Amino acid sequence: GVNISLVIDRSGSMSANNRMDKVKEAVKTFVNGLDDNTYLSIVSFGSSAKIDLSSTRVGANRNLIQTIVEKIYPSGSTNINDGLSLGYQELLKYHNGDINSRLLLLTDGMTNSGETNTEKIVQNSKQYNDKGIEISTIGVGQSLDFDLLRNLAETGRGSNHFIGDSETDIQNVFVDELESLLYQIGKNPEITITLPEGYAITKVYGYNPNHLSKNKISVSLENLNSVSTQILLLEVKKDGKNTGIIKTDLTFTKNGKQEHFSNEFKYSGRIKSTNKEIVKNYTIAYMADALKDYAALYSSNQSADTRLLREAIDFSNKNITTPDKDVERVYDILKGLEKNNPNNAISVKP
Repeated sequence: GVNISLVIDRSGSMSANNRMDKVKEAVKTFVNGLDDNTYLSIVSFGSSAKIDLSSTRVGANRNLIQTIVEKIYPSGSTNINDGLSLGYQELLKYHNGDINSRLLLLTDGMTNSGETNTEKIVQNSKQYNDKGIEISTIGVGQSLDFDLLRNLAETGRGSNHFIGDSETDIQNVFVDELESLLYQIGKNPEITITLPEGYAITKVYGYNPNHLSKNKISVSLENLNSVSTQILLLEVKKDGKNTGIIKTDLTFTKNGKQEHFSNEFKYSGRIKSTNKEIVKNYTIAYMADALKDYAALYSSNQSADTRLLREAIDFSNKNITTPDKDVERVYDILKGLEKNNPNNAISVKP
């Protein structure tokens, strides 16, 4: 079974660029795709949070749900913590080991009302994650607390989406989230990667690894489903021989039982050119890393230097020669931040 709580930002800024209207249409489409037996609750938050729809089976309530969604209007500031708290409480009503429970948080801003300590917000969320409830985060626009959304999703074994203001992207994210709930394979996955002797893992993009030794790491992944791919990009230093065996061990829980899969790959360091898909994924990771560093400076009230953004933009321009929607999504966020930064002295080409 599936148990969902939609926690939607209705702060005043959601009126910009018709964001709320786009979100409403996406939510309506999402609701139409839900099974009759799905439990759904809706919470909206501005300066405070309220329950718009108490957790109920979708079934015969579809039209009522659509009406409730239509009556959500933007006003006030952004109290993410209160929204999360009410959403999780609704999920607990029907949460058990046989149900996939997930909170979907959608916001376009930084928390500035109620609890504003982002570490505390993540800790509060984790209390429910430890009970087996997942959280995915959806960031709309460019004025976001990227670090908070990323940390919430990572701690809650869910996905972290940054989608700008594209109506199509908003629709697609809800479709992806629904499919991942319906076709879940395993929970609490962890992968261990061991490189040959003489190699050192210096960085893992997008994840917080546990370094077991210089050539061995373990990484907690999002819960597994049959419709999405998770990519691990490692930065590696080599000292000595070019070839060796890479070992991977994946563990996860399925139907209460621990599953384990191992694999080995022969690796040669003598590579003449880089696979285009790797170039694409590395470019996205490079830009996301710049975004994370920029957001950390911004949220700590330090001067956020647009050179971080410009270097990532230039890197993308240099390495991506054909249009790609995945690259463009992150690229557009960087461009928007660079353009709107009040300290920006760099001219931006139209």
